[in-house]
Amino acid sequence: MKKFIKYILRTISFFLLIGISTAVFFLSYSPVAFQKSISVTSVSQSEFVEIVNDETLINHQLDIPGIIEKIPYNKSDMVYEVLPEQLYNKTVVDGNGNCSNLSFGLAYHLLNAKHKCQIIHFLPIKGFLMGDGHTVINTSYRYENKRYNAILDVIEGGMPMLNKAPLAVTDIMTGKNAVDIHFMPLNERKDSLSDYYDEEFQTTSVIGVIPQNEIEEYFNFMSARYVPFYTKNKKIEKILFNGLSVVFGYFPDIYVIESDYSTLFENNFITKVLAYILIFSLRIIMILGLILSLLYLLKIVRKLIPIN
Repeated sequence: MKKFIKYILRTISFFLLIGISTAVFFLSYSPVAFQKSISVTSVSQSEFVEIVNDETLINHQLDIPGIIEKIPYNKSDMVYEVLPEQLYNKTVVDGNGNCSNLSFGLAYHLLNAKHKCQIIHFLPIKGFLMGDGHTVINTSYRYENKRYNAILDVIEGGMPMLNKAPLAVTDIMTGKNAVDIHFMPLNERKDSLSDYYDEEFQTTSVIGVIPQNEIEEYFNFMSARYVPFYTKNKKIEKILFNGLSVVFGYFPDIYVIESDYSTLFENNFITKVLAYILIFSLRIIMILGLILSLLYLLKIVRKLIPIN
């Protein structure tokens, strides 16, 4: 058993060295690059359309444009709350946070109200690994007495419109002319100007979608596993628990069409390989650590209960 334990310790040391090296790379380069490299996944166009058009869960009593109308927009700095309920309170209720914070905050409220939604990412080809881009909600809502499955831009406080109808994700996929897209504010604190729907941004970005079930799984993981350990620095807590959700497979995937996936990672292949090396190393360390703990426990039991 001693030789086996030594072998496990050497193996853990090897993967620990690899893990630390790749972790230092991502911490110095961009922690977001690790998350995006792991989470961005390719699907066929038909599978993508099926995700964004899902209509299985509708709360007809919910006035979603009315929710956006009442958001008291305040600071747009990043909010680092780990618990989904606290994120919702800091964003939708208090009006703080960036586009991703506000979109996930609203998603928490919609899912609690038994209403369908997906998170939509606009991923700039040249900057998505650095955290550049834009995040919105795709959901079902009523506008002028008609129900639409379309985009709501929470941080911009309104609806992108294609001519006279709310903009659908499939409108962008089919190459609708960006000059026909305009923005309609729903909140008096916001205006009709937005750079995210002009031709330049739309033609240099890829659309990604997070399905509803994966948002729920991520929220459930955070709610069940969160233990406050460094509340003076919420950013460190957020990075740690997001990292844990990636390692344990609960961080939601961002699905993009196969051709767009190739475009995103054409010049980022090495970064993606390093991300998978890091997550593989961490998982191996956890498995071997568990085996090592069991072996040490067995040694203790043998000392306490001698076997004749």
